[in-house]
Amino acid sequence: MSQAFRGKQGARADWRFSWVPVGPNGGTEGAALKKLSKSTLRWFISTKSLMPIVEIRRRFGINGEEVTTLRDDQGPLYVGLPPSIAQGLEELRQQGKIGYEFAVDFNCRVLLGAYVVHYKKWRGDAAPDEEPETETADSAA
Repeated sequence: MSQAFRGKQGARADWRFSWVPVGPNGGTEGAALKKLSKSTLRWFISTKSLMPIVEIRRRFGINGEEVTTLRDDQGPLYVGLPPSIAQGLEELRQQGKIGYEFAVDFNCRVLLGAYVVHYKKWRGDAAPDEEPETETADSAA
């Protein structure tokens, strides 16, 4: 059995956590990380109502103290993730799939976590903010 998957007897018996990279000593230290896709990142963020950046780092075995500075229309944004993953988060936010939660303790924008934005699918021609048109007795005549 490979080190990346442990069976029901192992410490990571839950199927959702079976693909966590496992290093030589059974932990995530020294494990080879694969590129994290945006769909995997969005799926993991959707497992909680608010996913802290710390949980993302822990779940995907991201070690180190890397901080990435992103820029958007509101100015700089500091994210405690490597550049490739931080850029993936920003792309998901620009697509309207996730939202950000910021720290209030700082004078700059520091990302604490992310959450999935859910949209309802509307039927008919009416926009979600508009009232549907109804026929009145005068217009029907």
